Amino acid sequence: MTAIGLNVGEYATADKGAMRALAQFAEERSVLAEDLPTAKEQGFDVIMSSERGLAARCEVPEEIRARLAEAVDAALANPEFQAQAKQQSLPLAFQSGAEWKEAMPARLDRYRDIFALIKEGQ
Repeated sequence: MTAIGLNVGEYATADKGAMRALAQFAEERSVLAEDLPTAKEQGFDVIMSSERGLAARCEVPEEIRARLAEAVDAALANPEFQAQAKQQSLPLAFQSGAEWKEAMPARLDRYRDIFALIKEGQ
């Protein structure tokens, strides 16, 4: 048996004859692999997506945070940036700081469940 783990961007740009993908682990199918079902669609409640972000320390003044947010918004709206992201198979799925913070408790609970299973040897 041979196995490998890739993110969907790597899979989308790889030689499809060299491997067979079984599932993607995000909540929804990626636009990069719309024909590849999620694990959840196949009966496995496993969510593990690959995300990138921009962060600042908690004590950064609100004025600076606002300027950073505006810069990110401007970059995301830039057609050249969007074209480069598409060329590099990088899907853009922006979440604001408030949206990210709101999602954290559920993610933390999920990780605690995973670590409990590991500790139990499952």
